[in-house]
Amino acid sequence: MRSLREKKIVFTIVCIILSLASIDVLLTPHVSRKNISFKKATFRTIREIQYKGDISYELYINESADYIKIAADDYKCFDYNVFQSRVNNGDTIELGIKTDFLTKDAIVSLTARQINYIDADCINSQIDHNKEVFPLATGLVIVVGLLYLRYKKEHGE
Repeated sequence: MRSLREKKIVFTIVCIILSLASIDVLLTPHVSRKNISFKKATFRTIREIQYKGDISYELYINESADYIKIAADDYKCFDYNVFQSRVNNGDTIELGIKTDFLTKDAIVSLTARQINYIDADCINSQIDHNKEVFPLATGLVIVVGLLYLRYKKEHGE
């Protein structure tokens, strides 16, 4: 059994991590023409990546050996099946890329043949949802943790 002191230390570390994550979520800007850069490229291939229940995509273009990611946060805003069936190797695409100092560049706009396959309004809606839910969940975890520690302190270990 862990002592109450050890539980407080673990709880404090968890609170700090959750608080930092909440701050990151709250500071995430909306997608707009001001914070993304556009470039035309030649489509090579796309891979769907599933990891621990999250889905993301790696898009490869002829102009780069590395992939550009469609983040797991944005996968619901990407019409993968339609994109895959309509866009072929060698087609010209236009990428809207959001650069963040904490993460790898991410595609937030993808157009081919005048069809937009990633909806910026959908991404902004996801950002708004995360800004509402994540801090509330963090607060709830902190309150429940404090109540648990208080209960353990009053009733002994």
